[in-house]
Amino acid sequence: MAKTYEEGMLLHGIIFLQPINQPRLQGSEKRRTRLFKKLLGENAYERVVVATTMWNQVSESEGNQRQAERKTRQDVWGDMASRGARIVRHNDDRGSAINIISSLTNFSSPITLQIQEELVQNGGRVAATSAGKQLDEDLGKTIAKMRGEIEALVRERSNTADEVRELRAKVTQLERERSELEESNVSTRSPSSYPNNPSTPSSLLASCMLYMAESWWNARFGEYSPASRGR
Repeated sequence: MAKTYEEGMLLHGIIFLQPINQPRLQGSEKRRTRLFKKLLGENAYERVVVATTMWNQVSESEGNQRQAERKTRQDVWGDMASRGARIVRHNDDRGSAINIISSLTNFSSPITLQIQEELVQNGGRVAATSAGKQLDEDLGKTIAKMRGEIEALVRERSNTADEVRELRAKVTQLERERSELEESNVSTRSPSSYPNNPSTPSSLLASCMLYMAESWWNARFGEYSPASRGR
């Protein structure tokens, strides 16, 4: 993305893929949606196409009900829809994908994302951006939740040494990612010499991809919980 920004090839629109096969809103979906909004900024909502997927795994009525719920909730897609975002159905075939992508050609001019402007304003400091702050908050909550699970396992069960070690290793990993987020910086240029602004840093993009991968995993196998693991 850095190369395309430097060459003036900015985004005209954004496609946000979301599986519709989950019976309820999961924490991973909420976190991913919050971070997505922070990356874009409200001014870019009108360029968003939310494409729902995995319709072959639900009945027509169930899928429509779940899509309608997300569209009306302001903490999910509601605020984006009220500012011009479109909610469409992706039928998981080539024709449907082409139609969705083709709809973005209706926009004649590119957009500047909130993350780009904020990186310039904050000297490239990722943690100072809205997306960086949101990611830090979400990581903090996840770490606190895992620590609570570790304490509960230690108190309630005596034969959980392996599981406790696994959770502690995960906490250590998340704390490392949180520390890297705080220290992340990208080089920036003045708006006059670099009108298109710098690209989104790789660490933040990697975290976004992690949330997207987590959402896919939960859609296929269910959300992670120590209590649900086979013993």
